[in-house]
Amino acid sequence: MAKKKKTGRKKTVEQKQKNNPGTRSALVDKTNQIAQEDKKQQEKRTSKKNKAQELERTTYIEQLSTFFKEVKAEFKKITWATKKETVATTVVVLAITFFFAAYLGLVDIVFSKIISLLLY
Repeated sequence: MAKKKKTGRKKTVEQKQKNNPGTRSALVDKTNQIAQEDKKQQEKRTSKKNKAQELERTTYIEQLSTFFKEVKAEFKKITWATKKETVATTVVVLAITFFFAAYLGLVDIVFSKIISLLLY
């Protein structure tokens, strides 16, 4: 096995913490990080509550106008099919419908003939 060469550089505190994650300062850092994440989630919850309270304070007409503004914004995002695509899919649906109607009609006639021959 090859031996590692010593470069003579000393490890910094951060490098020691990376190599030994069980140290007290590393645990404190992790605890602080978790506390900050919890604080952010709590702020999100309170902001949602504040928005809900604001909506309760608004009048019915304001809520209605906000609703229609949002509907208009969503309608702008819709991509409608072209006339050619609409006609093509309609023709396909009608063709399949007539095909299965004819198929089931023939199967019904065949089975009714078989049943009538067996019974009489």
